[in-house]
Amino acid sequence: MNITLEMLDRRIAVKMADRLNTAPSDFLRDNIRWPGMLPFRITPNSERFLQVLRAPTQEETNARLQRLEKSRLQRKRRFFPLLCTAFSLPIDVWFAVLAEHASGTALFSFLPMPHQTVPLFAFCASGYAAGLLGKIYIQHSVPSLENALTREELRCVVPLLTLTRCERAYCDNLVLISSLNTDQSTVTDALQHMQRLLDADRLLEERRRALMPILGSNHLSGIQAEIDQKASLLQSTSSTIAMQACQQSLTLLYKRKENAEALQQNLDQIKTQQETLLQTMQTMGSTLARLHLAPLGTDNPAVQEVTDTIEEMNRYTTAVEQAVQEVLSMGLSQ
Repeated sequence: MNITLEMLDRRIAVKMADRLNTAPSDFLRDNIRWPGMLPFRITPNSERFLQVLRAPTQEETNARLQRLEKSRLQRKRRFFPLLCTAFSLPIDVWFAVLAEHASGTALFSFLPMPHQTVPLFAFCASGYAAGLLGKIYIQHSVPSLENALTREELRCVVPLLTLTRCERAYCDNLVLISSLNTDQSTVTDALQHMQRLLDADRLLEERRRALMPILGSNHLSGIQAEIDQKASLLQSTSSTIAMQACQQSLTLLYKRKENAEALQQNLDQIKTQQETLLQTMQTMGSTLARLHLAPLGTDNPAVQEVTDTIEEMNRYTTAVEQAVQEVLSMGLSQ
C-alpha cells in the first residue's frame, strides 16, 4: 500500500523525514556502521568521546537500498524536464534573429534568415513544451519518491522515534497499513480516523500539562495536613483572637481543598479519556490486522466485515471526541 509523508500526521512526518531524507552515511541517524564507514565515531561534544557503531540489520540494509534507489529515480525524473527546458535558449536566439531582420540592424547578420530557422524553431519549441509539461506533471501529479514510505523503512524508523503512547500506537498502525493489500479508500479512511484520535489525545495532553503546575501547589495531602494542624491548634488555644485566626484559616483551607478536589477530578477524567483514546487506537490496529487475512476484493465477506468495523470505529471516534470536548470545557469552567 502506498503511503507518503504527506498522508501522515505532520509532527510524526517531520520526525521520520529527519531520519530518512539524509545522506546515505547518516541514514536513520542512529549509531549504525554503513558500508565504507569506520566502526566508531568521534563525538567530542557528548559524554562519550568515542562511540562504537553497530552493524545494520538486514531490514535496515534493505530500507537503505530502497531509499538510495528512490533517490536515483527521483534525480532522473528531475533531469528530463531540465534537459528539455534547455531548448528555450535557441528559441530566444531565433526571436532575436527575427527582431534583427525586422529592424534592419546587422547585429545577427552572420545567422541564417528566419525562414531558414523554422525547422530549428519547431524542434526547439517542441522540446521546450515537452520539458515544461513534464515539469508541471511531475510537480503536481507525480508524488516525490523521497516522500514515499515502504514497509521496511517504517519498520526501521518507527522504533527510533521519541513518541507518546498514542503516537506509538499510531505508528504501529502505519506499519500494518503499509503491508495491507486493500483499496486506497479504506486506508485513507483509517488514516483520517487515526488522525482525529491523535489530535484529541494531544488536546487532552496539553490540558493535563496545564493542570499539573496548578495541582502541584494545591496537593490534597498537603492541604489536609494543614487542615489537621489548624484544627488541632484551634482546639488547644484559649485566645479569642487566635481562635478567630484559626477559623479563618480553616475556611480558606477548606476552599482550597474543594478546588483541589475539582482539579484532581478533572485530571483523573483526562487520564481516563487518554486511556480510552489509546485503547481505541489499538483496537483500530487489530481491526486493520484482520485485513492481512482477507483476500483482495470488495466482494469478500471478510473485507466487508472490516469495512463495517471501520465505519463503527468512525462513529465511536466521534463519540470519543465529544467526550474529550466535554472534559476540556468542564476544565475551563473550573
